[in-house]
Amino acid sequence: MIDQENKEQKAKTKNALLSNRLISEVMPSVKEIKIEYIAEHNSAFGKKVVENIITRTPQSKDIFFIDCPNRECTSIGFDLKNEIRRIVSEHKVEEEGT
Repeated sequence: MIDQENKEQKAKTKNALLSNRLISEVMPSVKEIKIEYIAEHNSAFGKKVVENIITRTPQSKDIFFIDCPNRECTSIGFDLKNEIRRIVSEHKVEEEGT
């Protein structure tokens, strides 16, 4: 699959997964969600490191998606929605993981 076809397929799949609900509708007790992450990809050309902070408010969409740092990645990335909902349901303030 060429790069453009790969990008188009990923975009279609990603759009199908995205929620139209607000965080306030799904998790009414949440005031803010902050996700700090580092994504690394090693290739023949070196290491690509992506660092980012995502902040969501109750008026944000219920979307917690992180793109794959590898441009040749065959998946669409990482959907953290289930992990975020679990953390909120367990009343945790912070969680760390890999």
